[in-house]
Amino acid sequence: MEWQPIEKRANDTHNFLGDVPGYLCLIASDKAPDCGYPYMVANGCWLNENGKEYGITHWMPLPPPPKGE
Repeated sequence: MEWQPIEKRANDTHNFLGDVPGYLCLIASDKAPDCGYPYMVANGCWLNENGKEYGITHWMPLPPPPKGE
């Protein structure tokens, strides 16, 4: 997995890691606000739960969950 420009994110990639310059990576979603993720897209802008806009520049698919022992 490598970072890709946010413009290359496929429309069917709903939950992913996002990179915002100056911040740590975050989990983002373009699903409904009750999806449980801290950032989502609305009208083309990436917003947190308080409505603050963030400029996500790159994305990466979520890694698979850890395997149980």
